[in-house]
Amino acid sequence: MPKKKPSKKKKTGRPSGYKKKYCQMLIDHMAQGYSIEAFAGEIGVTKKTIYNWVDLNEEFLHAQKVGQTKSQLWWEKAGRQGMFLKTFTPAIWIFSMKNRFNWTDKKESNSDKAIHTVTIQMPEKGTQETMTIKPKELVEE
Repeated sequence: MPKKKPSKKKKTGRPSGYKKKYCQMLIDHMAQGYSIEAFAGEIGVTKKTIYNWVDLNEEFLHAQKVGQTKSQLWWEKAGRQGMFLKTFTPAIWIFSMKNRFNWTDKKESNSDKAIHTVTIQMPEKGTQETMTIKPKELVEE
């Protein structure tokens, strides 16, 4: 009995439309401060398609990482330049940085060394009392 030649599998579904030239186009696009999602709109594909390309194409993943870095550079430069303008709104810039680049407010807490100072005003006596409470004293036994 003759062996059957393995048949070529037919590709199913819609072609992805990915082109290697999109790598440099993405980097250039994001270097202007835009997001990868905005690039999807620019070339007429969905965000899901873009994310699929990132997952399936090593060179596009690399382009996305380079583009993200260049986008952050653009935004940081915009913030630095904006600091010297009267029309600059720092809250909007900070909000953008937090949402685009996962910036967070720095919160330091070392509960072992935290000391709480309480000042009590006593106007009837004309004095004020200041107490310093260490963390161990805050725990009720």
